[in-house]
Amino acid sequence: MGKKSKKKRFKKEAKINRKEEVPQRKSAYQKLFLMKWRPYVWLIGIGFAIYCQVVSFMYVGFDDEIILKDNLPFIKNLSNVLYLFTEDVFHGFVEKGHFYRPILTLSFILNAQFGTTAPWVFYLGNIVTHLVAACLLFIFLYKLIERREIAFAFSMLFVIHPVLTQAVAWIPGRNDSLLTLFVLLSFICFIQFMEKKGVYFLLGTALSFAAALFTKETAIMVPILMLFYVYLLRRETCTPQKTLVALTLWSGISIFWFILRQKALITSSVNITIPLIIRALGPLCMIGIQSLGKIILPVNLSTLATVKDTPLIFGTVSLMLIVFALIFSKEKRYKHIVFGCSWFVLFLWPASISHLFLAAPVSLEHRIYLPMIGLLLVFFEIDFIKKINVQRIENILLISLVLVGFAIITLYHETHFKTPARFWQNAVQTSPNSPLAHFFMGNFLENANRFEEAEKAYQKAMGLKPDFLRVSESLARLYSKQGKTQKAEQIWKILTEADAGLMVPHYGLGLIYLKRGDFQEAEKELTKAVSINPNYDESLFNLGMTYYHQGKMTKAEKFWKRTLETNPNHIGALSRLGAYYYNQGNFSVAKPYFEQLRTLGIPIDPRILKK
Repeated sequence: MGKKSKKKRFKKEAKINRKEEVPQRKSAYQKLFLMKWRPYVWLIGIGFAIYCQVVSFMYVGFDDEIILKDNLPFIKNLSNVLYLFTEDVFHGFVEKGHFYRPILTLSFILNAQFGTTAPWVFYLGNIVTHLVAACLLFIFLYKLIERREIAFAFSMLFVIHPVLTQAVAWIPGRNDSLLTLFVLLSFICFIQFMEKKGVYFLLGTALSFAAALFTKETAIMVPILMLFYVYLLRRETCTPQKTLVALTLWSGISIFWFILRQKALITSSVNITIPLIIRALGPLCMIGIQSLGKIILPVNLSTLATVKDTPLIFGTVSLMLIVFALIFSKEKRYKHIVFGCSWFVLFLWPASISHLFLAAPVSLEHRIYLPMIGLLLVFFEIDFIKKINVQRIENILLISLVLVGFAIITLYHETHFKTPARFWQNAVQTSPNSPLAHFFMGNFLENANRFEEAEKAYQKAMGLKPDFLRVSESLARLYSKQGKTQKAEQIWKILTEADAGLMVPHYGLGLIYLKRGDFQEAEKELTKAVSINPNYDESLFNLGMTYYHQGKMTKAEKFWKRTLETNPNHIGALSRLGAYYYNQGNFSVAKPYFEQLRTLGIPIDPRILKK
């Protein structure tokens, strides 16, 4: 018998013997944590236990009130879904919006359909999104590293990691957990498409990529990383034909998204160009090192982190530890390290671009959410982690100690998001050089009627950034509240001279003139405000009031009706129109306005209702 035939017979016998072998008994650890559906139960259970207190938190006054509280009529109406793709995330409440987030707003609309718009329903949505993303991460990591126990440990670390707290405990932070959910789903479908024949997986990766793009522009990096995946990790098994088909789909989706985004952000003054992207490398280096520090040594967390106030020492030490660990690892795979580092850098890069055009840039920690996954892939190439045996009690204790330590930090850091007072106190303490922190602290103090403290906070913000427009606007508004109308008028005039295309200064001046009784000047300024932003209900209402005081009732009626088109629950417009029609004796027309006021909790004179 020849050597080849003997070799074939030996292989055949070995195969039969393997089939007849009694499978090894699963360890207690595997039975408890890793078998079948158990990893998902643990991830969801532990994650909910860590974050359940978040559902009792309040709005903190940082984007959440503009996106949700001020936008409740829009958020509650399911028929507004199509409008999401034609506007920025603030829907006209912020001039020159830069952020296109249709899927994020869609998730808020779906939350609001539960019959309430209280903060808890949105916080619960954040928790659910985070837990689903963690479960998808487990599937993704298992496909890439093929070690179920390590994939589970990394996913559990992801669930409880302190640096990701902001993505759950701050409502708009959902943007990055939602982005990660769709990116992971797109990658999982893509891997399945490359390994198996199936148009459903191709459709899944395309739809998930589209959802990720319409969640946040950072997803534009997904096709690049998928090509890296093909040519770095799966070059032998991925066919060029499949890659070309996927690339064609990604390109079509990206072009469609870009066209819609450009139309929606037509008022944005920011033009993303190649030079701008290259210039972002400077902030990217700083943010990358600081992010490493917060992932490895999460001891300097902030509700409003900035590059200037985040120390580099923790990031530098973390970077050195990772580099040395990789240098002394004998079984590292360079292609996997390159892929993990590319994931970390590319998904962090778009966030650094905002540092070049925002008036007061920040390094919000929820932006580390998606990049952190790349770092987990790099960690797996360290021998100590790759060879860790979870069957040994000392290793289980070590992993448990790290997870418990991180969980304690997370539970403590969550409390900084509980109320506006705690949020902004932490922001000012951890980012004392941030004009944004002092500005929003001033907003909080102003809303609490602590006007003197608010003025000091605004002055501090203005001292840090004299050209910060929003601070000037808020200070002028505060002076108006205090009756210091001359100071307020002076600031509004300076702002209109600096940029005649700003709505808020014209509105502020119009309000001053309206209260002063100078109705012609009020009409002039409020008309300018309405022409700049025709969807701001207060400008429309007060322009109506200006016409009312001039006896131009037809025009007043017109603008009060436009106010209700923008905000159907505007109490002032409802009251004025109801009274106008009532005084005319047109009771049937007046009736719906008074009924709407009653549903809003406004008491109505029974004699009016009787008529």
